[in-house]
Amino acid sequence: MHYTLSIEIGLSIADVVKLYDNPDNWAKWQQGFVKYESVVGQAGKTGSETILTHMIAGKPTQMTEKVELNNLPTQMICIYQSKATLMGAWNRVDSQFIALDKNRTCWQFACEFRFGSLLKLMALFAPNMFRKTSLKEMNNFKQFAEKVQAEKEQ
Repeated sequence: MHYTLSIEIGLSIADVVKLYDNPDNWAKWQQGFVKYESVVGQAGKTGSETILTHMIAGKPTQMTEKVELNNLPTQMICIYQSKATLMGAWNRVDSQFIALDKNRTCWQFACEFRFGSLLKLMALFAPNMFRKTSLKEMNNFKQFAEKVQAEKEQ
């Protein structure tokens, strides 16, 4: 499954990337985010591997994040993999940030999914579920970033 989404954020590209690329902010916009643990290299850098833990349906769920490319402020490509047997998934996320002007940034999000058996059935019967979840996370980030900016301006 492949899809591409985009959202406009009312901040400069520098401010967007500063908030996006800071692991201390992840719990502020990623639903259920608990923690991260660097396994290889420094989290977020090209070639790094990190274990991410999220609470999903009341249970801690882990996935590995491998940073394929960190070319921020313009692009970051990560591969996420879950080893859960039935719910296992692999996905590649290509996030690109485009300065629209000095106070507006477009976040383009291209996602490729490969599923384990149970998620494959879910994707077949509810294909928009994954797209909606991604868009919700993007909107969460937009709201978080614009709130931080508004508080800075006060």
